[in-house]
Amino acid sequence: MRPDILILGGGPAGLAAAFRFARRGRQVLLVEQRRLPQQKSCGEFVHPSAVHELHVILGKDPAGATITQVILAAGKFRKPFPLAEKAMGISRFHLSSSLIRTAEIAGVKIITGCA
Repeated sequence: MRPDILILGGGPAGLAAAFRFARRGRQVLLVEQRRLPQQKSCGEFVHPSAVHELHVILGKDPAGATITQVILAAGKFRKPFPLAEKAMGISRFHLSSSLIRTAEIAGVKIITGCA
């Protein structure tokens, strides 16, 4: 396979971009140095605009906890801020697994363990 598009990095942004290009008929190769899916403690807050994007990619709302406010905390100080739109908390492993499956169905070739 000689790809039209080469994406380096299999995080949520790379997987989403790979899916979008593949859906437009491009041959996409995604290369990630680590094994996928990954469990990471970061990247579990999904911004409201990204919730919509995930709905488009996955064809449904992602499975996760709805977040309607954030709280600024410093020492004993706590200040809640309501969000105008819902955000989500999603396990990075679950999110990555769903995006990988969707990208592969769209025709993305994924190579892992390669730097």
